Amino acid sequence: MTIPPRHTVFTDMPISRKSVRSALKRLRDAAQLGAHPLAALDVVETRRAKAGCEANDLGRGMALRDLLHAAVETFKPQTGAIKPEEKRWRPYFIAQEAYVAGRSRLDLQAEMGIEPSTYSHEEAALMDRLASILCEWEMAARTAPQQPASPVAGPRADWGEMRDVATFRGRKEELARLTHWVLDECCRVVAVTGLGGAGKTALLEKLATGVAPHFEAVIWRSLLNAPALPDIVRDWITFLSDEQPLAIPERVDQAVTRLVECLRGRRCLLVLDNFEAIFQPNQLTGHYRPGYEAYGQLLAAIGERSHQSCLLLTTREKPQELARLA
Repeated sequence: MTIPPRHTVFTDMPISRKSVRSALKRLRDAAQLGAHPLAALDVVETRRAKAGCEANDLGRGMALRDLLHAAVETFKPQTGAIKPEEKRWRPYFIAQEAYVAGRSRLDLQAEMGIEPSTYSHEEAALMDRLASILCEWEMAARTAPQQPASPVAGPRADWGEMRDVATFRGRKEELARLTHWVLDECCRVVAVTGLGGAGKTALLEKLATGVAPHFEAVIWRSLLNAPALPDIVRDWITFLSDEQPLAIPERVDQAVTRLVECLRGRRCLLVLDNFEAIFQPNQLTGHYRPGYEAYGQLLAAIGERSHQSCLLLTTREKPQELARLA
């Protein structure tokens, strides 16, 4: 594959309906996406440098993926819950479900209640609009005045009960492996398991502070006092919405869906320390205490649905949901 040289004239930009569609098909493989012609755009390079990603296919792919996610989010109507049968939701729904979540065209046609010809028209219009947005962003990136490099701004963070990690020593191999899973493989859920006193929390603290610059938002929470899931989810959504007042669904499954939407909109790092606190003592491994079963829904949703964020856990017992995600 030939990648166009940087700083080509605007008429040579490799942005078209076809190129956007082929890039979206690689959305779940950052390394392959980084070899796509769109990864050579100046706007992608600007985003990569700002995020502090490596100057390789993986780093460019992560930047292009974030850019495509941002472009898709511009189609999301500002009000109301997702209603696939409404015309105003079609562009966002097709982009999210067909290309981010990987659902089949037939399923989406049935859910939206439209004919194949209508779907083809809506999808083509979506690709044209995405191409137009990328062209605007690319032109802005190329015409922006050159500025001296400045330190990458840190993420918006709420470190909660996290301790000082200044005294952390050793465990370089484990730390490197975890960092690879979070940044290179873009794993959605990563758990550090082990006996009490084994240093799980300290390891995760070191990991979280190390990878934080690659995320837009970071939240650390401990489950030691067994907070109810609705409280945790409400707390996260409020923070990720920049403290703006908004209606958070009362039903847990709907609130979790709203959270996943937040995780699609920006790259977030969520941490739950002491996850074993919500398990039943003296029972089979990974069985939740009464009233805490919904945490399993949270793990399944974050692990199975497509987004650009990561959830880190420390736990003495491995949640059963992780076995299904492996």
